[in-house]
Order: sequence, then structure tokens, then C-alpha cells
Amino acid sequence: MLELTKYPEQAYIHGLEIEISGDIISNQEVIIGTDPDKPYQHIKLKKGTVDFQYSSDWYDDNCYIILPKNVTNKGDLTLSYRFQGTSKY
Repeated sequence: MLELTKYPEQAYIHGLEIEISGDIISNQEVIIGTDPDKPYQHIKLKKGTVDFQYSSDWYDDNCYIILPKNVTNKGDLTLSYRFQGTSKY
């Protein structure tokens, strides 16, 4: 599980962008939510080369990314994210 958080200088979060890229040898489920126990979005990544982009309205200061354990899943993924908001200053 990964917890993504906004920069401390950010306020009034209104959007989130996530990019996942790389290679995996089997299909992978990705769960996104504001709480680890309350999934908001389920995403399926297909095996092979991954170039996934997610953009959504988002009104929370953090986001949880859960990759359910899968012993057969090996690969190399890179995750980038951006909270969209305004500056406190």
C-alpha cells in the first residue's frame, strides 16, 4: 500500500492525476481510495507494457494506492502523481 499526499503548501485540493508506466508479466489490479478500507476506484492493468493515466476530481489531502498481493506478478512500474490545488500563500 502506498499513501500519496499533497505538498504542505497546497490548499483547496480539487483534482488528482496519476501516471503508471513500466512493464509487468501478469495482469495487476490497482485500488485507489481516500481510505485503505473504502476503495473508490478499481483499475486493471494488463500484462506487458503499461502506460496508464488517471485524472479525476479529488477533494482530499491524500490518496491510497493498493496493489493486492500476487506472488506471480513481477515487473518494474513507476508511479507519478500530482494533486491539483492552490497555494496557501
